[in-house]
Amino acid sequence: MTVSPEYPDMLADELAPFGLVFARMSPSASAGDPRTEIVFQADPESFVDHFQARDIVRSYGGNWPPEQLHLRIEIDGRDNVTQAVFEIYDLLGWASSDPGIGSQINTLADPAGQAASVGQAMNAVLTPYRDQAPWRDDL
Repeated sequence: MTVSPEYPDMLADELAPFGLVFARMSPSASAGDPRTEIVFQADPESFVDHFQARDIVRSYGGNWPPEQLHLRIEIDGRDNVTQAVFEIYDLLGWASSDPGIGSQINTLADPAGQAASVGQAMNAVLTPYRDQAPWRDDL
């Protein structure tokens, strides 16, 4: 199957509050399996200033700042989302612990619902006081 050309726009609506803008949608191949990669990007300095995501800065060490921060979503030929990663955050991994988001983020059966689940997952990983926040130093 092919990814709907409207899908990046749906994602853009959900990701705009995070300063992420559409960069590209391109075919890729993984072990001969046709895939589509969708990339959104954000300005690193303004993102970190706004969201206080210092863990992203730490992950780059002396190479901070990069040109852009990236959210990468990979979709296989069966409309399964096989990767959704924003820098150090595995959105699919996080969403697997939330049945409501987890059931939507893994597939494009409902593209609008999937896009909304990506936005919900981004919001969750960037909420600094969430109990299971992956960047808390005291965990």
